[in-house]
Amino acid sequence: MTFGGNRDNKIRLELESQLAQYGSEHMYERLMQIDACDARKIHPNNTKRVLRALEIYLSTGVCKSDLQETTRDKKYDCLMVALDVQREVLYNRINSRVDKMFENGLLDEITQLLGEGVNFENQSMQAIGYKEFKEYFAGERSLEETIDIIKRNSRNYAKRQLTWFRKYDFAKWISPNDMNSIENAVKDFIEDEK
Repeated sequence: MTFGGNRDNKIRLELESQLAQYGSEHMYERLMQIDACDARKIHPNNTKRVLRALEIYLSTGVCKSDLQETTRDKKYDCLMVALDVQREVLYNRINSRVDKMFENGLLDEITQLLGEGVNFENQSMQAIGYKEFKEYFAGERSLEETIDIIKRNSRNYAKRQLTWFRKYDFAKWISPNDMNSIENAVKDFIEDEK
């Protein structure tokens, strides 16, 4: 799905100039005035998405949320099965996975990347599990603190993902251990489609 066609470089440069001049809060407030529905879905500090929403409006004259509503393909039904895991279980799994990443050489991988000229300003180093090492390599944080922060950031990301999926009221939340319910949901959906 595309919104408003190709990017408009002239408008984008003007918006980036305004961002530099007035700041992210001003740009977010501007988006709130134009398209409050879309703005509520975007964190005020996510300037990339804020600028893109403004760019779409300025280049098309239509709010992004309105474009999404009119371009959504409604001829397809779908079944969304969301895996419903107890939060404590999920968080324990995340913590274990981070420990396993370190056991499998995450610190060595980061060290090698930095030695090859990659730095923490590169987009690839902005991911959870990489960006947290910046303070470690600057000598401002211990390895134990870095591990704890990666775990925390991973848990927070999982929480945001759950919040995102919960907005779909048609999703069927089923325990990943309940294969019978998952299979029945799929069978029922297929039967309804016949």
